[in-house]
Amino acid sequence: MRAAQFDSGDDDAAKFDKLENLLGRSGADVSAAAPILALLLSLPAGVRYGALTLTPAQRKAQTFETLIDHFTALAERGPVLMLFEDVHWIDPTTEELLKEIVFLIVDRPVMVVIAHRPEWQTGLQSVPHATPLVLNRLRRARTAEQASSLHAVWEAISEYWSALILLDRMSGSSEIEPRRISILLPLIEQGSYFWRNEAERSMALRHLDSAIGTASEAGQLATLARLQAYRGNSWER
Repeated sequence: MRAAQFDSGDDDAAKFDKLENLLGRSGADVSAAAPILALLLSLPAGVRYGALTLTPAQRKAQTFETLIDHFTALAERGPVLMLFEDVHWIDPTTEELLKEIVFLIVDRPVMVVIAHRPEWQTGLQSVPHATPLVLNRLRRARTAEQASSLHAVWEAISEYWSALILLDRMSGSSEIEPRRISILLPLIEQGSYFWRNEAERSMALRHLDSAIGTASEAGQLATLARLQAYRGNSWER
């Protein structure tokens, strides 16, 4: 669950703590909501909260109620944007929840964006606050432009990981080679956009500190100044 900031290294106890913290911030009744969402997230709810004796119908109803209460609480604190992509592949239960949300947001600061192929019928044509928007196919030139941009992004990500590998190898070196710096500095100065979680950010920070130490020992003052400037001014934002 992205909002709870689950990390791949988290054990069940850590995930429960993060889930409860997320629900607490939204003002939810944690004792009631956490067990239901834990089941939804395939966490062993019984270990933390005791066995839940619910029929399938009761579990579905309480899951809907818990999710809707959470969305409502978020909307009371500020505007909410909800994105549902590839809805033409939606399952019946999620579609039912989606439509309940659409009907409930009429007087709340919530925008729901539902992206789907033309063959999927929304069943929302009669909803006064729903606006259909048809997106036509891109022209060939525009498609090529989008593909080129995406390729450039993946190249940058690939170079970013290459730079981290180089940093690993440089950590025990007495000198940073100029050809490596030419790759490293532009990426490390923009690299915060690529951190997917706190663990990656911590790893990259460790590499950055190692590079600062190596540049200092090698007397590479210009390189050292750029690394220190980024470390001091931008990293903690």
